[in-house]
Order: sequence, then structure tokens, then C-alpha cells
Amino acid sequence: SLMTCEPLQMRPQWGAFGSAPASLSACFVNSLAIDNDLSGSLGLRKQLLPTGPTRKLNKQHMLHNDLCPQIEVDPQTFDVSVDGEVAYCEPAETLPRAPDNLVDWEARGKVAFTYQGVTEAARFHWARSTPQNDVVALSGPFSMNRQTIERRDDQLLWRDGDEVRPLSDLDPDSPALTALTAISPEALGRWLLGAQAELADWEVDVTEWQAATPWQAPSRVTIRSTGIEIKVMISQWEFSPAP
Repeated sequence: SLMTCEPLQMRPQWGAFGSAPASLSACFVNSLAIDNDLSGSLGLRKQLLPTGPTRKLNKQHMLHNDLCPQIEVDPQTFDVSVDGEVAYCEPAETLPRAPDNLVDWEARGKVAFTYQGVTEAARFHWARSTPQNDVVALSGPFSMNRQTIERRDDQLLWRDGDEVRPLSDLDPDSPALTALTAISPEALGRWLLGAQAELADWEVDVTEWQAATPWQAPSRVTIRSTGIEIKVMISQWEFSPAP
């Protein structure tokens, strides 16, 4: 396999739930297996269909792909040649936008929280591993005064070494903590991906985008509400493929 392959984000569709998979697919088996009630003996729910004469089939029997070219792969450059001609695709000029509901991603950059005219700035590292779990690390210059905020479902926790406290127990006058407690982290994570605010009192404005393979993701985002403004500059995105 090639190490340069792009990751794939796979998601189950409607046909993957309940009894749908069994009714939307079939297993091809030898006709003797059907005659001997293989489906009943194994308790299969999928339909069994007999295979036809296949021993003499070859590539020329394919309806839309009967070519048999000479294919060579250069082990040093991975160039693929078809009948002596290098197969080549022009690189994409644009990437699709990252879906709003992505999970298993990380973002790094800078953020400024403003509340009632007071501003706090910090570097951040946001990691979302599941739809219910976030870890947000905020720090000043040279990674000083590092604070970690964790989300476990609807619970927000502040972690300092081994000490863990509810975020609501901390200084309510901090612009950063005020903003983070005013917005659901689940929604804020989707807003960083470019989703529009579904709350009437909030506005999300993405002013710049960047290529973050395999997606196009925001690089500058401004989030506003009454008395609160959050300016985010994202320098790096990391997206993990689904298992």
C-alpha cells in the first residue's frame, strides 16, 4: 500500500441499520449449498443466489472494462504506466469543505476572548475525539499558565495537574471562561469547522479558509453575541480517518 493515500471518512448510511443490510444484499454460493439448505442450517438472513458458469470467464467478458493493458509501477517514484504512458491526474485546485459534524479532529492556533470590553488572548489546542468528548488546552506565551478544559457529555471540567473542578466554580469575570460557559462546546466545535450558528443570539463569520487535507477548513473565525466576541485564528488542522 502507498503511504501517500488520502484518508477516507466513512459513515453508515440508512442501509446499514436494522434489517436493511440483509434485504439490500445477497450472497452468491454454489447451487449445491442452496439445495442443501445452507441458509437454514446457518441461520442466514441474506438471500442466497446460485453462481453461474464462472470457470471460463475472463476480463474480455466484462461489459464496460475489457481492456488488459500492460501496467508497470516504478518502485522508487510510484509512477504508474499504462501501456508505456505514465498515468497522471492534475492536482485538485479546490477541496470540499469539512463537514460540520466531523469528529476525531484537532485544531491549533490563537484565540482572543472579549467580554464587556475586557480581552484575554491565548494559544489553544482543541482535540475532539468523540461527539461527547473535547479537550481544550489554553496557554499564554511560551506555554505558560497552561489550563486544560475537558468536556464529558454536558459536563465542563477544569483540570490543573491532578486537580479537577467544575468550570462553573472558577472566576466568573474571566472573558475566556465566560465565553466557554455561555456556548455549548459541542456547538463551538462545529462553529470552528464553519457551521452557521443555530442560536438566534449568536453570529459566526468565517473570513478565511485553508487547505487541510482532505478538506477545506476555516483559518479565521469570528463568533459574536451580545457583549461577547471570540476571534479565532487556526494555524493547523488535523483530521483522522474513521476506523
